[in-house]
Amino acid sequence: MGKVKETTRKFRRSFGKFLFDKRNKSLKTLDMNNVKSILFVRYDDKIGDMVTATSLFREIKKKYPNVKIKVFCGVKSAEVIKNNPNVDKIYLIYKRFWDMFTYLEIRNKIDIAFDFDSVAPKFSHLLRWRIIKPKLIIGLNKEDYNIYDLSINLSDDEIYNKHITYRYKIFLYAFGIQALNFDYDIFIPQETDNKYRAIVAEFNDKKKIVINPSADNIGKCLSKNQIEGLINGILKSQDAHIFLLCFGKIYEDIKYLQSNKVNIVKVSSILESASIIKHSDMVITPDTSIVHVASAFKKKTIALYCQWAANQIIWAPNNPNAIVLTPELNNGDIANIVPSIKVEKILDVLKNFI
Repeated sequence: MGKVKETTRKFRRSFGKFLFDKRNKSLKTLDMNNVKSILFVRYDDKIGDMVTATSLFREIKKKYPNVKIKVFCGVKSAEVIKNNPNVDKIYLIYKRFWDMFTYLEIRNKIDIAFDFDSVAPKFSHLLRWRIIKPKLIIGLNKEDYNIYDLSINLSDDEIYNKHITYRYKIFLYAFGIQALNFDYDIFIPQETDNKYRAIVAEFNDKKKIVINPSADNIGKCLSKNQIEGLINGILKSQDAHIFLLCFGKIYEDIKYLQSNKVNIVKVSSILESASIIKHSDMVITPDTSIVHVASAFKKKTIALYCQWAANQIIWAPNNPNAIVLTPELNNGDIANIVPSIKVEKILDVLKNFI
């Protein structure tokens, strides 16, 4: 079944290239003098990726304040930028046929379109560009595709052995910008921020520690034993109050941990989590979007990563106040998942860190 699926995927990409990859890019050059709009496309709807991209939007707005920055993205990642003053318009991607109506809405109205994806474009991606018809399309490692007018080519070493902000630095060069600041931006609505600031402020006489147990796959999530061990160890050694972030169904599994020293905070958006982190002292989290949210506020962070080298480099915390922990060797083999990280190791780092 896997081979059939892969063969079908390759056929769709090849067929899409045959149908839609028809454009004479030799006539196109990047000239910012007449640019009124730039469309950025983030097709994967990953919240953490969008947090890191906020530095791009800010630096472009600094250089070209009159250029309208527009973003194509999914519903979850749109939450990150919905209050960002550097983003003028958000178009939601649902990965359904009705996305076509959005494409038609902006057809022939975009000066520059920028595709973040470094892999070969899918059938639907090429179709999107054919419908929207931006004046100029920029892609990453897209030199084999005619529909991309400008390809920013990076080596495998630059893609897999450099932090994501290196890639953004190269992107900005294309726009004539030599940026030095790649800090992330998160803008929280005042009502949301006031609500969670008040909750956290009740414990201002304590060390306020946020624990996020969840991630996008089970290999990154904290185990129940780790959560319990961290809570018990922190409260035994620190005059602290713990905020345990809770997303969705996980509440039923951890609600028994609620106490006068542990708040289980049910959050429904990344901006609610961001507000709690903003007003707390420290964050413990697996490799997920919360790492990048904590980086935006330069919070002391213990980030728990699997033994996947690329992730530890590309998506490392952009934060001088962060420490990355990974699983230790186990009988000569790497137990490469977050639940393998010993609680004692985390507590030992925390003791000297907080």
